[in-house]
Amino acid sequence: MDNTEPIKTHCGKTCESCIHRQDLGCPGCMVRDPASLSWSCEIAQCCKSKGHMRCESCQFFDSCYKRQKREHIPAEITRKRLAMENAHNRLNQRAADMGRWLWIFFWLFVPRLVGSLLSSGMFVNSLSATYWIGTVMVLGCDLAYALILVRLGKVSKHYHISGWCSIGSMGIAVLLSIILLIPAFNGLVSLLSFALGLVDLVISLLGTYHYYQGHMDALSGYDNGLKEKWQKLWKWYLICFAGFIGFFVLMIIPILGVLVFLASIIGLIVLSVLEMVYLYQTANFFRTYGQQTEAPETYQRYAR
Repeated sequence: MDNTEPIKTHCGKTCESCIHRQDLGCPGCMVRDPASLSWSCEIAQCCKSKGHMRCESCQFFDSCYKRQKREHIPAEITRKRLAMENAHNRLNQRAADMGRWLWIFFWLFVPRLVGSLLSSGMFVNSLSATYWIGTVMVLGCDLAYALILVRLGKVSKHYHISGWCSIGSMGIAVLLSIILLIPAFNGLVSLLSFALGLVDLVISLLGTYHYYQGHMDALSGYDNGLKEKWQKLWKWYLICFAGFIGFFVLMIIPILGVLVFLASIIGLIVLSVLEMVYLYQTANFFRTYGQQTEAPETYQRYAR
C-alpha cells in the first residue's frame, strides 16, 4: 500500500483522523488479520463474523448503532488499556505479598491434618492428652489461617469476611471443647451443643464461600482458567453439602440415605485434595507473577 494513501478501516474512518492511533500503536484494522481485533473493536468483530470487508456491504449500514459510535471506540480501547495497565501494576506490587502468605497458608495444611487426626474422637478419648494436643494444633493453625485471610482483606473483601468467619468458628470450637469437660452431660447441654454445631455449620459454609470468592476476585483478569476452577469447586462443595442434608431427609429409606452420605463424604475428600492443588497453583501464580516479563494475556489484548 502507498504510504501516502490514508489507511482505511472496516467502518470507513481514516486512521489519520484518529488521535489515539499512535498511543495504541495501531496500524489500522485492515492491515492486520481481523481475527486479532475481536478483543477490541466490535465493528471489526462484526465485519469478520458476517464476512464483510467493509460496513458498506451490510444491509444494516445506515441504522447500525455500532458504526454510529465509531468515533468513541479508540478512546474506549485506550481507557481499557490504561485501566488494565494500572491493575497490572497494582497486582505487581501486591503479588509477592500474596504469594508469600498463600504459600504459608498452603503449608499449614500438614500440621492441621496431623492435629485433626490426633483430636479425632474416632481414634482417641476426648479427655486424653493426645486429644488436647491435636485440638491445640488445629486451633493454632485455624488462628493462623484467620489472620492471613484478614491480612489479605486489602486484596478482596471476601478474604476479610472469610477470616472473621474462621475466628467465629474457632470461638464455637472452644466452647464445644469446654462443654465436653462438664461431668454431667445432661439434656440441656446436649441441646446447647447441637445449637452451637448448627451455628458453626452456617458460619463455616459462609466462610468457605467468601474464601473461594476471594481467590476468584484475586485471579479475575489474570488467570481466568484458575478462577473458573475455584468457581466449579464451590459449586461441587454445595452439592456435597446438600448431600449431607439429603442424608437426614432420606433416613426414612436407610439404604438410600447411607449411599448419599457415603457419596458426600467421598466427594468432600476429593474436593479437599482439589482445594489443596488449586491453592498451590494460586500461591505459585502470585509468587512467580512479579518475575514475569510480560503482562497477563488480558492486559496484552488491550496493549497491542
